[in-house]
Amino acid sequence: LIDLYEESQPSSERLNAFRELLSQLEKALYLPEMEALKKQILQIPNKGSGAARFLLRTAMNEMAGKTSESTADLIRFALQDTVISAPFRGYAGAIPEAIDFPVKYVIEDISVFDKIQTNYWELPAYESWNEGSNSALLPGLLRESQSKGMLSKCRIIENSLYIGHSYEEMFYSISPYSNQVGGPYELYPFTFFSMLQEVQGDLGFEQAFATRNFFNTLVSDRLSLMENTMLLTESFDYTPWDAIYGDINYDEQFAAMSINERIEKCMNTYR
Repeated sequence: LIDLYEESQPSSERLNAFRELLSQLEKALYLPEMEALKKQILQIPNKGSGAARFLLRTAMNEMAGKTSESTADLIRFALQDTVISAPFRGYAGAIPEAIDFPVKYVIEDISVFDKIQTNYWELPAYESWNEGSNSALLPGLLRESQSKGMLSKCRIIENSLYIGHSYEEMFYSISPYSNQVGGPYELYPFTFFSMLQEVQGDLGFEQAFATRNFFNTLVSDRLSLMENTMLLTESFDYTPWDAIYGDINYDEQFAAMSINERIEKCMNTYR
């Protein structure tokens, strides 16, 4: 939060006090012997996310002998992961009391849909709606989708769009894999999701629109998944693989294979 304040208010007279507070917090959180760890964690652009909290806890458990030595690998993963390593640019404001579901994403001003390249309101399917912009089309898309029991956790209040579905949930609930192809309600949620995909720009949906709480949860979940993967691989028996590929250069072995052939080759090793 202090970083965000400094970025938005670079000339504020409160900055010195906030910087001193930040220094005191860092001294309280990181023991002297954790100086190297602190420097690595603070390399992560999104320092205010769940990443620092998760990595600090992992490091302290490792120092106490409660877990294996995984902190260094987790830090490397965090620095390379497309979500964890990206600065948080989402929504940090308040959620209206009228919203009766946990909000994951917020698009503060739906007029941003009018700046994307595609004019969805001009598509033949919506000509009879007589809307003059993408933002004007949006309420109708939600109304039609929700009348069929879809996108129920989406609400527009005072020109802001609040979304309680995860990006993955929306993708799998409005795709041909979960809906009957040719069904009467496919068009509206498809159009809605297409608009979301286009409006996210280069940032990615999580970075652009996630609430801070959801973003922190997402970061922690990704780190937890990686940590569990590391724990599983510690006891994994690589003997069958090494017996076949131990002396083979992997790049040369797989260079002439397609992705499917590589996967099949790996799977066959353990049959």
